[in-house]
This record gives sequence, structure tokens and C-alpha cells, in this order.
Amino acid sequence: MHGVTRGRYLFTNPSFNRGQGISVITTPESLAKIASRTVFKNAVITENSPIPPESPVPYHVAEFPGKGFGLVAAVSLRDGELVMSRTPAVMVNAKAVSNLGRDYLAGLLRNGVERLSSEHKYQYLNLSTHDKAATYEEKVYKIFKTNSFRTGAHDGESDFHSTFTEVSRLNHDCRPNCAYYFDHTTFAHKVIAVRDIAPGEELTISYYESCTAGAQQIAESDKRIEEVHQLWKELDDYTSNSKATPEKAERLVQLYKQEGIYGRLHEAYYRAAVEWIGVGNAGKAAEHAGRCIDRGRIFRGPDRPFIKNMEKLIMDPEGYPGWKFRLKS
Repeated sequence: MHGVTRGRYLFTNPSFNRGQGISVITTPESLAKIASRTVFKNAVITENSPIPPESPVPYHVAEFPGKGFGLVAAVSLRDGELVMSRTPAVMVNAKAVSNLGRDYLAGLLRNGVERLSSEHKYQYLNLSTHDKAATYEEKVYKIFKTNSFRTGAHDGESDFHSTFTEVSRLNHDCRPNCAYYFDHTTFAHKVIAVRDIAPGEELTISYYESCTAGAQQIAESDKRIEEVHQLWKELDDYTSNSKATPEKAERLVQLYKQEGIYGRLHEAYYRAAVEWIGVGNAGKAAEHAGRCIDRGRIFRGPDRPFIKNMEKLIMDPEGYPGWKFRLKS
């Protein structure tokens, strides 16, 4: 990294992404692997984004009774439209710091936040801690624990947790209108609308699979989720004893839609494509493969292996390794 400020475990690049800065808490060995990436060599995030850096953001911060602050759509957003693309303020290698202790990690986080740009630091310190902090150091630590996202093994070995100052403003909802993924090529957390969103509507994502709703709604949802899990098990069984059928894959697509799992709909389309190619129906397989590719590129990024897999299916259905595999005894 150019212009890196170094410590035993803390490394800061104040020029990263047009001067926003980034602080990484990890080992020197881990950092060397991360710093070899093009995005860190350039220290500027350049990507083909529907929202140019100079354009007004399509949302604003608002306070919600009982939930604290969140983000609200300032303009109409279409299904599949990019809402935001933001790089981390802080990244922590969970494995590297697991033996350092809370106080030591809190000190590293404090120093890392202090080295960010004044704007990035201000945004970080305005995130929620969920409860009071007795000291500045404790506040920085609690903000990280409350708002960090798991973003993968950037050094190829250890899991990282990262804090994004604007993405972290998004509140949870059982039926979110946005989905997100971490783009490992640009180190940007991307948030995308999973359906049309009207101005004034709160922007939400799903943190986990549990829901807060009426007892009947929860019971109905739980039943659908249970069926989804059972279908996963059957459709991912490629043995001769599998109970999988194209009809069950179509049912999975329907359940994803009923549960509002639009940000992961490509998973259901993928399984449907595999089942239809498995019985030799190239037309139906290509139809679902195309939908998988379209949704996958938007919600998971263009370089995912499953997208290349589906492209091969469309190009040569009968030459695809799974052609009529369900019909073989």
C-alpha cells in the first residue's frame, strides 16, 4: 500500500479511495497479500457504477422510533439498481486478533479510526453502539462490534470483519427491499434494490433469517423456510436415489419469491436450470440459466463461477456435463 502508516498489527492508508482512508488490523504477512491487489496499489476505487461519485446519493438518513437511525430513499429506485457502493473504514482479521484481547483490539481500533480522513472518522463515530460507552475507546470498539459485516478471507486464509459507515445505517427487515455483497475486486460493499422502491420508503437489508412478525405470519413463513431447506437437500442430491425433479425446482423459485428472498433468487434459478438440463429440456434450462445470470451479475458480481457455469449451459446444452443426468440409471 502506498502511504501506509504501520504498527505491530495496525496499518492505515490515508489516501485509499480518493482520500477516504482505510485502516486494516492484521499481521504483516496478511497485509502483504492484501496489498498486492490492484485496488490497493492504485489507492483509488474505479468501477463502472450507475451512480457516479459526483452524483447526489439516492437516500438520506432519518430517525425511526424504536429503531434509531436508518436510510430512506430520496428518489425512485428500480429493481436491480445500485443504491450505494462503499469501501470500509476499518477491516479486522478475526483470526489475527483473536488472542490479542478486547482492550488491545479496542486500542488498535481507536488508533485506526483516528488515522482516517476527518469525514470518514466523523461518519464512523456517528454509528450506533446500541448502548452507552464509558470511554472514547470503548465507543469505537462497540461501534465496530455492532456494525461490522463479515467480508471474507481477503488474504486467502483468514476471515475479515469490516465496518462501512453508510451501509451500516441500513436496518434489518424480514422482507428487505435491498440486498448486498462485497466486491473483492474493488473492496466495495454494494447495496442493490431487489424490487422497485418509492421515495420516502426505508431502505432495508436482512441481517439473519429470524423475523419479527405476528404469530400466524411467522408460522407460515417458518413452514415455507422448512420446505426450502428440504428442497435444497433434495435438489442438491445428484445420486440415482435423489427425489429431485424440475417441478420441485420450480417450487423452490416460487418459495423464494413468496419469502421475499429476491437478493438470492439466482440460487433458485440455478437449481431449476440444472434440473431441466438433467431431464434434457434445453429450452427450459436456458431460460432459467439466463435468469440466474441476470440476477447473479447484479446481486453477486460478474466474476462468480456459477455464472460461467450457466453461460456454458446456454452455449452448449447437450455438451453440458449435466445433460440428461437425471435420466441415467
